[in-house]
Amino acid sequence: MGKRVVDDESLASVAETIRAKTGASDKLVFPEDYSAGVENAFIAGEQTGISNAFSGDWPLGDFYNEQLKSVTSYAFFRRANMTSVTLPNLKDSGTYAFCYCSGLTKAVFPAYCSGNTEYMFYYCINMKFVDLGFAKKLASSALKQCEKLEVLVLRSKELVSLAGSAVFANTPFMKAGSGCEIYVPSTLIAKYKQATNWSALYGYGGFEFVALEGSKYE
Repeated sequence: MGKRVVDDESLASVAETIRAKTGASDKLVFPEDYSAGVENAFIAGEQTGISNAFSGDWPLGDFYNEQLKSVTSYAFFRRANMTSVTLPNLKDSGTYAFCYCSGLTKAVFPAYCSGNTEYMFYYCINMKFVDLGFAKKLASSALKQCEKLEVLVLRSKELVSLAGSAVFANTPFMKAGSGCEIYVPSTLIAKYKQATNWSALYGYGGFEFVALEGSKYE
């Protein structure tokens, strides 16, 4: 996505919105590169911990940003107009960070290494693909109501903890014969099939573990 020119009036409106929601001072600094539209003007605030920084009516579409390493709780809450999100350097996120994004079909976080996945993609009803990098845990309702989920990528060299089958509630992963896939390191496939909570989920017959090595997601 190319750069978009953002006029002073738009920036003033964005600044006023942040101040109204957070009580921040009137001295707000915005980055000069607006590669994803007005929303990138929020990044300076997001990196200082402003919650809900990306919520609102500004269109995100296919959102890509290399700078974000952490996002706060509710950061992208209800962004129905975001169709995909790729954050190559995201490592951590707050609760409900991407939930209720009804238009979201793809999330790619290859560097993610946190266990903070609670309600992460809850009710992303059109989500098909999630790359959670080196996530340590799939917490409560992380993928619940992702009704079209087909592929999950887990890159960790150690077993990712699963809070319970309910993490995948109302997804094809719990419906026999759905043909879904979870990509993990090949040395862990047998362990996943026998691990606590994973074995119960695997028993539904809705998905198969696939070797990450040599795949298109490696």
